[in-house]
Amino acid sequence: MFKNRNKTENIDKADCLNKQFVTNPINSKSSLSGFDNINQKIEALITSCDPDMKSRGISELVDNINSLSEQEILLLMSSNNEVIRSIAAKAYVDKAPVNILYNLKTMLKDENKNVRESAVISLCYLNSVNALELLRKATKDACFSIKIKALAGIADIAAIYSNQQAKEILKQFSTDENPEVREFVNDELSIIG
Repeated sequence: MFKNRNKTENIDKADCLNKQFVTNPINSKSSLSGFDNINQKIEALITSCDPDMKSRGISELVDNINSLSEQEILLLMSSNNEVIRSIAAKAYVDKAPVNILYNLKTMLKDENKNVRESAVISLCYLNSVNALELLRKATKDACFSIKIKALAGIADIAAIYSNQQAKEILKQFSTDENPEVREFVNDELSIIG
């Protein structure tokens, strides 16, 4: 699919970003050992009963993911494991590529629900007024968990920055048809004041 990847002529960066998620999310053989290491750590965490071992394991897992390249982190953002997606989303924000908002906007349009959810988590970790419009768009996603995460990010922006626009977006959902959304938004609005 990317045979001519090194050619710089006629390359649409957004198209490349879109294609990498539509295909197999972990298709890079060069990073397979890093992914295997991460999967082994998760297996150890799942089977461990020792809270200290779990704590160390999570810390090592975070360190492993943070040490990956930006491209490898993007691949992990499509993982089926929510913990890995969340850690990868944070690592992606920490790497702070110059075009992060553009990349996240592209990811919000992906077919893969996990990629869209990771993009919203990254926007929440970014915690910037600049992310507000993308979070608002994410509230229109058909997936309930993405909608709630986007609303949580909007609530954080409203609370931290006393952002009136964020409060207005939240108020629009105070009468949502879904009672869970209404309850969540009304709780957030009561905290924000």
